[in-house]
Amino acid sequence: MESIEFKKFSKNLHRLLLKALQEELEDPIFKRVAINFVKVNRNKTYATIYCDLVNHSNPSLALSRLNRLNAFFKQFLSGYLGRYRVPNLKFVSDEEFYKANRVENLIDEAVKSLEDA
Repeated sequence: MESIEFKKFSKNLHRLLLKALQEELEDPIFKRVAINFVKVNRNKTYATIYCDLVNHSNPSLALSRLNRLNAFFKQFLSGYLGRYRVPNLKFVSDEEFYKANRVENLIDEAVKSLEDA
């Protein structure tokens, strides 16, 4: 079970990363990136950021560029978090949306085939 302090840290990290994406980065490739979830390890040294890239024209390019900006994000976060160590960040594509969309399509197809029968 996660402590309240740990949950607050994850939420704060999520909020600040969204702020950095929207306000600090002017590259249009980042305007269509949404952060769904931030998972931080127990000692707060690593954070995995799950991004939604569904409507993105080139998701792999966006992810690689986000991961290359790790130093920028760490510097940005250090100014707001007030911590000596800022977690190392890893941006990954959030596959849950794709899985949920696929299940929904399968259900729709099943309902449609039952209605047609």
